[in-house]
Amino acid sequence: MHTPQCLTLTAPHMPAYVAMATFAGVAVAGLTVLRKREFHGRPYFLIGFLATQGWLLGVLLELLSSAPECKMWWAEISYLFITLLPTAWCYFLYDYSHARSDAMSLPRLASMIVSPFAIVLLATTNGMHHLFYLDGTKIIEIEHGIALEYLHGPLFYLAAAYLYLFLVASIVIVLRSLIRAQPAFRPYFLTLFLMTLIPSAGNVAYVVFGISFYGFDPTPFLFSMVMILLVRMILTNKVFDIASIAQSYMFLDAEQPVAVIDEDGKFIVTNPSFDILRAETGNDGAVYLADWEELNTLAFDYTQPKGSLLVAEGRSYELRVIPIDKPLRGSQSCMGWMLLLKDVTEVLQSNAELGRALHRAESANRMKSQFIANMSHEIRTPLNGILGMAEVLSHEITSPRHAEMVETIRQSGDVLLNVLNDILDLSKIEAGKLALMPEPFDPQELVRRATGLHRLAAERKDVPLIVEMPSGNGPRREGDPMRLMQILNNLLSNATKFTDKGSITLRMDNPADGNLVFTVIDTGIGMTPEEITRIFEDFEQADGAITRRYGGTGLGMSIIRRLVTMMNGRIDVTSRKGAGTKVEVSVPLPVSDASAEVQQPEPAPAPSTILTGLNVLAADDNGTNRLILGSLLKRAGMRAVLVTNGREAVEKFPDGEWDVILLDISMPEMDGLTALEAIDTITRKTGRKRPPCIAISANVMADQIQEYLGAGFDACVGKPFRSTDVLNTIEAELARRQ
Repeated sequence: MHTPQCLTLTAPHMPAYVAMATFAGVAVAGLTVLRKREFHGRPYFLIGFLATQGWLLGVLLELLSSAPECKMWWAEISYLFITLLPTAWCYFLYDYSHARSDAMSLPRLASMIVSPFAIVLLATTNGMHHLFYLDGTKIIEIEHGIALEYLHGPLFYLAAAYLYLFLVASIVIVLRSLIRAQPAFRPYFLTLFLMTLIPSAGNVAYVVFGISFYGFDPTPFLFSMVMILLVRMILTNKVFDIASIAQSYMFLDAEQPVAVIDEDGKFIVTNPSFDILRAETGNDGAVYLADWEELNTLAFDYTQPKGSLLVAEGRSYELRVIPIDKPLRGSQSCMGWMLLLKDVTEVLQSNAELGRALHRAESANRMKSQFIANMSHEIRTPLNGILGMAEVLSHEITSPRHAEMVETIRQSGDVLLNVLNDILDLSKIEAGKLALMPEPFDPQELVRRATGLHRLAAERKDVPLIVEMPSGNGPRREGDPMRLMQILNNLLSNATKFTDKGSITLRMDNPADGNLVFTVIDTGIGMTPEEITRIFEDFEQADGAITRRYGGTGLGMSIIRRLVTMMNGRIDVTSRKGAGTKVEVSVPLPVSDASAEVQQPEPAPAPSTILTGLNVLAADDNGTNRLILGSLLKRAGMRAVLVTNGREAVEKFPDGEWDVILLDISMPEMDGLTALEAIDTITRKTGRKRPPCIAISANVMADQIQEYLGAGFDACVGKPFRSTDVLNTIEAELARRQ
């Protein structure tokens, strides 16, 4: 062997330039793939690159050598890489197609070391045995110099058979993978199959048919081309990249129909869901979007109403059109569009069901409100009879025992009225119809009124009611005094009800720069932590036994919590079983600007001689209510004409000079609202002055009262009423007319 002499090369010619260019291209591709993140079979892929480079280098040196023995030498040395390349390629294809990343096994390592060196040894010792190349190998003249025309011997064909085993195995691996592959992977396996087939076919053409590249085996050049293409596909995530596979899955396996059209509207690619939809709608022959008129209109007819849907086979689809921009910025048109059809059938059905459920809930809420209003009316009407007759009796009887009985009746009626009012308040709060009515008020006056109402009940149990307030008047506040009074009444009522010994304390803190705070402390039965958590729930008390022993609806604390929340306040309860309870209510009410200027209203005068001699026309269909009205009006010195319905009141109106008209709202034949309208018509026609008209009704929810006042009533007295309620209202309306 003459290795130093074989490094003396001739000037390059065209085949050598082609070999050098191919070598450089493979080198660049190899360096590029080294920076690529890990992929399956990467070690064998890189070994294959080195083998390709080695084979190309051997071809180049063979081309540039002038001596025949040097050409033979480089050809023999190249068998190291000729053997290594199909071996590494076969292992790469197996690992790549099976997504394996195992460490290189010993048999594989041996096959890539022992076999190449063994075949190189057979080739380089040919001068000793002449079995690799036969003696008939000769020099021939070609266009760019000389070349060897090899006459292959049995060892060459043995080596070739060994290498063809790996090439055939590579083809079988890829072909088998192509057959078994998921649809998303088949294009990749087809690419690998062609990449394996091309150099294999080139090698067979060279060995069997003598087809060469300038007298050389074209296999290394074909493998080089395959390697460069494969590197490009790996770098652009086109082959077995998990992201591109996932994207393909998202498209092919998407349940929602997806299609891509070009700028002419031709379907370029569609997923199976779109194909199914196209067939179901009878548009399976549609090649262009225009062939599917309904979808084309929905996609590009901008006069379509917003929210238009594609309806097919009982299902509804919402269309989204996404333009696919051209590569260069500023392009006025796009390459095509992606059509995404989202099945919204279940959403529409769910929305429809929600709408029906909402309608049912609203209907149920209206029925509930109507039921409560009716219940209020039906309970208040007889309750008015109970309380009213008790008041009438209190003025008629003289026996102390009988007077005590009547007072018991009145107290029982008041309890029933409080229960009814609690239920109505809760209903108003839940319906959002309870509105706070802020006005300037004096917190100390509020405390004095609240304690005055409950002091007698506490004293009957020998339980002192202690009031603690800061010295001085303190600032006036802007808030709803009626609802604050309701809160204090509930708290003091509970404290009085559940305290049999010890004391009850109402403490008020009214700093000018802080919240208004009311604290009620009692020494009553107390509560456990579990019972405290239940007292704010509707119709709940701390313990069922409490309801049996003390009574009550269980709504008081629930209403307090809701009212305090409406005022943006806070309520805190601390208690210990058997040791009493402390309830603190803190509300952030602003200090009133009218602190000093506000004049306290003078107390309304007691029924006096200003009512004496008044003529009153009163209509009520309930005989008991007429009896009560007649009695209290007579005691006040008024002359009353009582009728049974609105029609009779309208008929009686022209016959007298009436100072006041009292009308029940719910009456047969003609209700109070219709009667008022008829009376107004009479006064307009006759020029008479209409007297104050007062509604007396058991329907006294806030919206109902507003309806009465809006219809023209001057005031409203709710049932059950006390005589002072009616008389004070009459006096107030008469005073307003003066």
